[in-house]
Amino acid sequence: MVVDVGLTLGALQQMVEQNDDKNEEAHKRLRGDLRTAEDKIYDYERRLAALAMQITRLEQAPPPDVSSLRFPLPIVVAIAAGFITIGAGIYKAQADVQAFHAEFVNRMEKQQWEAANTAEKSEAATSTLKESLNKLDAQQKLQYAEFQQFRQDIARRLK
Repeated sequence: MVVDVGLTLGALQQMVEQNDDKNEEAHKRLRGDLRTAEDKIYDYERRLAALAMQITRLEQAPPPDVSSLRFPLPIVVAIAAGFITIGAGIYKAQADVQAFHAEFVNRMEKQQWEAANTAEKSEAATSTLKESLNKLDAQQKLQYAEFQQFRQDIARRLK
């Protein structure tokens, strides 16, 4: 039994050719990409070898002689000025801290003196007030005693 799928031999041939064309184009692209990748790998390997040779050459080279190193005068002056400026700033900061500390200590001593002086004045005022109150109390007692005596005298005279 033969099944008719509606495709002719010519249509199948055309599909196969189109598939071959697509595969051939994809294959060309892949070969081009592979060549580009191989070129990049070769270039990286060449650069790596050059870097390795340069590192080896630098490792084997004698260290530079820094004893003959000379700085131009403007650079030396700039470096010295920088150090002097930093030193002056540190000195100024220390002087400011010391001045602040001395002012703080003086202010604290003054407050302590004022507190002690106020306490002494307060004690003196309190003792003076106590003495005045004691005198007033004594006078009041004396007046009360005199008033009682006077009352008793009046009560006796009225009898």
